[in-house]
Amino acid sequence: MECLGDTLEALLRASGGVLSVDKVYTIGRALIKTLRGVHEKGYVHRDVKPDNLMLPVDGSLEPYLVDFGDAKRYEELEVGEYESFGAVGTVPFMSVNVHKGMRHGRRDDMVSLAYTLIYLAHGTLPWYGCKDGRQCAEQKRDFVLSRLSPPVPSALQSFLDHAQSLGFDDQPDYSYLENQLRLTPEP
Repeated sequence: MECLGDTLEALLRASGGVLSVDKVYTIGRALIKTLRGVHEKGYVHRDVKPDNLMLPVDGSLEPYLVDFGDAKRYEELEVGEYESFGAVGTVPFMSVNVHKGMRHGRRDDMVSLAYTLIYLAHGTLPWYGCKDGRQCAEQKRDFVLSRLSPPVPSALQSFLDHAQSLGFDDQPDYSYLENQLRLTPEP
């Protein structure tokens, strides 16, 4: 067992509320590999968020995904489009599909990762603190990254668009997503 350091949420606070785009991209590439491994084992995490991402004590930007309490085997998810027990996850980081009660798949882990990366780069999300799940889902559905000020790199919009375009059974294009986070960030 390894001793882990701070969460990404703690790193964000210690960094003045925003991480550099280079750090966000480095963290994102590492987490894409991590989630790919989780998905290849047949699981979905179902609660990807900064508080469930812990840095190693060596200071590297390769976070560990923790708290698998909500994780579920992808193959064991109920047949049918909707979950019978409602949404699972943390509201600011869950996908619109999960808000609607749809089964949580690989796409939804990737949407949560996209929201996490946007949160780290921007310091907040437009719906952060929203108490009404339906209102929060509407804000997410209407969200356009280019409206954020200060601006966030468009590669994060491409990442989010890809994740949101996937059907439940679709496999994310992990290589494409990693490559999006290798692009030179624009201001």
